Amino acid sequence: MSTVATNDKPKVSKIFGCECYAEGIEVAIYDPCDGVEICMWERGTGPYARTLKDKLRWIFHILKTGRYWTDDVILSSSTAREMGHALISLSDEVDKLKREESSTN
Repeated sequence: MSTVATNDKPKVSKIFGCECYAEGIEVAIYDPCDGVEICMWERGTGPYARTLKDKLRWIFHILKTGRYWTDDVILSSSTAREMGHALISLSDEVDKLKREESSTN
């Protein structure tokens, strides 16, 4: 679990939202830096209207855990770099498969 206090602001942060806007991943670096922190969001990152029930569930989650994200993982810089390379490689493979699929149709 993260050693970062919930009121600390990240030095660098980027949120990658799910295509459905329901979940997302935040990649952040805090100061002092323990590594690259990845936070998983499950209550939405997008511009859709949330019901009162959704809002109350999220408020309860924050009150209960003290966190506004679901869970987090801290990666060393080498593991974060490895993950980045893997994501690039996987996205290249997806693009290749899509091109192959479109050329057969």
